[in-house]
Amino acid sequence: MRIIEQGGNAVDAAIAVSFVLGVAEPYGSGIGGGGTMLIHPNNGEDPVVYDYRETAPEGTLPSSDIGIPGFVKGMYKVHDDFGTKNMEQLMDPAIHFAANGVTVSETLHHALEESEHLPDLNHYFPDGEPIEAGEVLVQKQLAETLEDIKENGPSAFYQGDIASAINDEEEDIKENDLESYEVEVKEPLQGEFGDYEVLAPPPPSGGIMLIQVLEMAESLQIEDTKDHPLDFSLMMGLINRISYSDRLENVGDPDYTDVPTDEMLSDDHINHLVSEVNGLELSEEYRHDLESDADIEDHGDTTHFVVVDKNGMMVSVTNTLSSSFGSGEYVNGFFLNDQLKNFSNREDSPNRPEPGKRPFSYTTPTILTKNGSPAIGIGSAGGRKITSMVAQQLVKMIKFNEPIQESVNNPRAFLEFNEDILQVEPDYVLLKNPEDLGIEVQNIGNTTYFGSVQGLVINDESGEIHGFSDNNRDGTWMSK
Repeated sequence: MRIIEQGGNAVDAAIAVSFVLGVAEPYGSGIGGGGTMLIHPNNGEDPVVYDYRETAPEGTLPSSDIGIPGFVKGMYKVHDDFGTKNMEQLMDPAIHFAANGVTVSETLHHALEESEHLPDLNHYFPDGEPIEAGEVLVQKQLAETLEDIKENGPSAFYQGDIASAINDEEEDIKENDLESYEVEVKEPLQGEFGDYEVLAPPPPSGGIMLIQVLEMAESLQIEDTKDHPLDFSLMMGLINRISYSDRLENVGDPDYTDVPTDEMLSDDHINHLVSEVNGLELSEEYRHDLESDADIEDHGDTTHFVVVDKNGMMVSVTNTLSSSFGSGEYVNGFFLNDQLKNFSNREDSPNRPEPGKRPFSYTTPTILTKNGSPAIGIGSAGGRKITSMVAQQLVKMIKFNEPIQESVNNPRAFLEFNEDILQVEPDYVLLKNPEDLGIEVQNIGNTTYFGSVQGLVINDESGEIHGFSDNNRDGTWMSK
């Protein structure tokens, strides 16, 4: 908020927030990872997606799970194209918090408790135990690394001492891999839901699944399930499964495989997918094994946020290390990702590992527009549950007309891809016997399992901004 108050735009603020979250939530994102940013300028320019996700190194595969981090080049690229404040000013808050400390949240403390793959770092594990919630976490080495980047630009990360340190820690990543990394600038996918146009990132991100699920839900008149939570959850789960099946067969990095994006989002194809739905019958045809280590291990630690400025420019951002604290490998104050676990283990998959390739990701920072202007910005953490959680939230807001904060706080459910199990949050109300539908219900006590949906809504009549922040994890929203 301070960056915008000082005259910066939404992209300036998004850059500053991205760096700060890497300090405050080191389990979820950081300079050792990557992300995706969707920008709607709201000034007549076209919306644009910046893909700064991690890539496989050029050497022999399979290598380790660590991909080439794209975060730093991503921040500098969006700044070059849209930033108005100087980059040094945008990095100062993160450097301040790294050097002087951030208050440890319950989420960070719990993440440290659950992460057995981390080295014994004194500032995270004083006296050998995870730093307690409420204590102050100081990250001096990270502050020094950020200061180096601030003074010398992205070359400080992708060349020189930091690049050498990454290579020392992960020999499969060569310095030329780092130096040659490129951010990809793309057009967003477009779909329709209710009175809105849906903008979402193209493959290998999860936007194609989100748009398919929303358009299938609309065709199936999902609003009829409003007062029937089990029917709603099963219907959303079924269409999410069908989209997942379509994704497995067709989606990978478009630089390496021919992804039939236009066909997959065509009316004819959506109608075909809808025709595969037979009431709430759980078809074995669409029950698929999980194909990536990330899906099997159920990665879900990611950060998402949305920024909008006084001119209506909206930015929706998802940054990640993949797993909690990524690979756990620690270099110069930051953790390296384990993004390459998102490649498929199936040899003929379009998402199979190849040198230089980006793996598929469910991350889907999304913007919905109305009459051409940004109206809703939304996204979530949650690994393979992201597209389902975002779709469920949009259905509740747009088709059920539920109050936005109430709807995001309500218990959610997720139908597994590989077995007929409906996973539900505590206090989820079924109103019907699931056994009658051949479904097993599994209560999940850890609500962070169901993602962390965050977003902003602009009232198209008054222009007022309202937000929603998931109580499953730390988060808040503010406007002036």
